[in-house]
Amino acid sequence: MFAIRLLLAFCALTTLLAAANPNAPAKHVATASPALYGAGTFSRAFNEREPSFSPDGRQAVFWLLLGHHGLILHTQREDGRWSPPRPVPFSGQHSDFEPVFSPDGKSVYFVSDRPRRLSAPEGNSDIWVVTRTDDGWGEPRVLDRRVNGLGIEFFPSICHSGILYFNRVAADFSRSDLVRVDLGTTDPATIVAGILDEAELGANVLVSPDERFLIIPKKMPRLGGARRLHIYFRNKDGGWGEPKPLLPADVLLADDDGMRLSPDGRVLYFSRAWVPSQPGIWGRPLSLPRNKTLQAEDLTQFQAGPQNGLKDVYFVDIGEHTKP
Repeated sequence: MFAIRLLLAFCALTTLLAAANPNAPAKHVATASPALYGAGTFSRAFNEREPSFSPDGRQAVFWLLLGHHGLILHTQREDGRWSPPRPVPFSGQHSDFEPVFSPDGKSVYFVSDRPRRLSAPEGNSDIWVVTRTDDGWGEPRVLDRRVNGLGIEFFPSICHSGILYFNRVAADFSRSDLVRVDLGTTDPATIVAGILDEAELGANVLVSPDERFLIIPKKMPRLGGARRLHIYFRNKDGGWGEPKPLLPADVLLADDDGMRLSPDGRVLYFSRAWVPSQPGIWGRPLSLPRNKTLQAEDLTQFQAGPQNGLKDVYFVDIGEHTKP
């Protein structure tokens, strides 16, 4: 009995110390089944997309798609809760999207259509980086020609080693490549073979910060273009193995959905447009009142929250699936 009381007292003390330390790392805990994440913060009534977290898990950047315009938001943990998301000062005038924290938390890489000195076709997207400062944010800087060419560059993944992975679609949309470049050298970029093909044109590829695995939503036959998340593990020779399904077959994504990992790599966050509904093709949304005539306020309430048909953020524990 004494041992049990001692253990309970230790747990209570640990909890109090964590609460008293605002700089303590925030834990990211999820279940083995995908669930809606951050209702009211990361998942609201907008078109919210995948968040990226600082190494201590206490800050996050994510983005909204407003029509065809991307906007990056920032939030941080305050007293155990996420603060109201606010647009970052460097986003809003141009379409900015797909932000990701560097592993050291000092920078954020993102995609933007903002003008750059290098010539590029209208509507092109490039990869930029901005530093975190004591006062907020620095000035965004476009990455060099090894990264940003005449194609469409998007969805960056930055690794502990300084290696950057990103997707590139040719300006004429004839091909799509996963590209790898060492930002710590002047070595030319290389194409990662065997990952993207014609069926995966434009698909987002997430590479883990330790380069052990990558995740991609692969198009599934006979499902009208819907995609299922698959995982590839890196071989000892530096190549990549065969893809394996990551989540249940009924968890389907679209070609523009993205994914990010928690700082410890166990939790996957991804965007998805899904409305929980009754069985059947024309199933009634479960959030609508049953056994009554629908009123205008019912529709307003449905539209004003998450899972209304637009993108939301979901999370799931994939720790057991990231072992070859």
